[in-house]
Amino acid sequence: MANKQYYRSLIQGRREACLLADIDGEILLINPVFEAFSGYNEEELAEIKLSEIFLSLEGVHNPLSQENLKELHHTFYFLLVSNALKQLTLELKEIEGQKYLGIIHESIDNPVSSGVAEVAKESQPINVTDNTPVNAVSVSKQKEPENDSNLQHEIRTMLNGILGYSSVLKLENTITADKRVDSYIDGIISNGQKIKVLLDENISTDSKKQQTHLSLVSPLLVLRKIIILLGSFSKDQNVEIEIQGSEDSLVITDENRLQNILYFLIHKAILYCRKEKVNITVGKDTNQQKLNIEIDNIGIDIPNSVIQEINREKVLPEYNVDAPAFKNNPEIAEILSDINLIEGKLEFTTQKQHEQMAALALPLNSQNTREEILKSIETEIAAKKVRILIVEDNKVNARVLSLFLEKISNTEIAYSGNEALNLIESANNAGSNYNVIFMDIGLPEPWDGIILKKEIENRWPGYLMVPFVAQTAFAQDSWTDRILQGDFRKCLIKPIDRLDVLQTVKKLI
Repeated sequence: MANKQYYRSLIQGRREACLLADIDGEILLINPVFEAFSGYNEEELAEIKLSEIFLSLEGVHNPLSQENLKELHHTFYFLLVSNALKQLTLELKEIEGQKYLGIIHESIDNPVSSGVAEVAKESQPINVTDNTPVNAVSVSKQKEPENDSNLQHEIRTMLNGILGYSSVLKLENTITADKRVDSYIDGIISNGQKIKVLLDENISTDSKKQQTHLSLVSPLLVLRKIIILLGSFSKDQNVEIEIQGSEDSLVITDENRLQNILYFLIHKAILYCRKEKVNITVGKDTNQQKLNIEIDNIGIDIPNSVIQEINREKVLPEYNVDAPAFKNNPEIAEILSDINLIEGKLEFTTQKQHEQMAALALPLNSQNTREEILKSIETEIAAKKVRILIVEDNKVNARVLSLFLEKISNTEIAYSGNEALNLIESANNAGSNYNVIFMDIGLPEPWDGIILKKEIENRWPGYLMVPFVAQTAFAQDSWTDRILQGDFRKCLIKPIDRLDVLQTVKKLI
């Protein structure tokens, strides 16, 4: 397939299970989430058509059985590699080159296909024996197993050690010099990340809102993906979109969150602009070390009070998403929350005929590889000569975090709440404080990280000004609520990525 890497980039980083198919319905590519969900790999699906694994009950029309694919949003029974059936919704969008992007939606609150929904309302696997015809299968309701937060905690804790040590080994000269061993490490990291994706599907909503996945991203490529996704919509609105910019403009960011922000703004532009073309410009401001993305015409749909508050708050470290102007516009508040997490700034300017131009500014990056980024951030942190305390009862996780930081800072480890109090007291008696504290939430009794933070601040009020970073393998609502109420500057959910740790320290010092 021509331009395979380009098409793969359209599905690779998505959180949903996704596939790419041609107009004949043959599956061309799948992403890691689809592979983990279905059990199939790309080789097994190489000559499989969508209609062979996305099935309908007998007597119910299967829209995938027609000669050429069309855009759809339909409920099917999906044939898993285990020969079980799972009810889900497949959304197909035509992109370009007669290719279709398929997105899997497992949660079916309002099934599109009433014929299927009336037979079975539970989105559960159906056991299929070799002697049972697929179209004649009886559907039984099965109870969804409850999430075991303790089991997830144990898995995340172990995975943190696996991915942490692997990422450290990845930078060792003896490893990089041996291509065979280097590829083994890549395999460990890749499979660990797939497990992480599966775990992250079950984390609480509040945890998802706080979580970031940083990588080196080309905003221009993100924009092109969005234009493809909005292709049919822009045709319907008779609006052309033109992008100008340089592909070598790179930023360290969460690609999914950046895509959500830009998708929101471009969708507004297509829907409300007064012209037949929307111009998007990507440019560098090397003096300010910013990358600017300007969308020249998004109409006037966003309330003036919201625009005024956004422009007023652009000089602040973060947008206050609880401000009255934003709370009355939850969609805007969600976008601003994403902008906070990727350290961006949004500004609106009024043009002729009262139309608004939106400009998103992101921190510009001058490095071209992940390794170069890590070294650059490490150099910046080392120059500040910071002192960091790691409070972590699991020795493997404590060692991983220490390996990330010990070469660039004065790093000490406390394996319990009492050890942390003693170390802080000793530092205080010597006339110094820690600059950053990484606090594990699930500490041994009588402490947890939230209670311990309050105790430290009560005993030594100077620590009210010291940033605490929560790190936890608990990602359920009960813990998330407590962490958010504990006034931590950042919450990292295990397994913790090295780049996330370094970016966090860089921002906080």
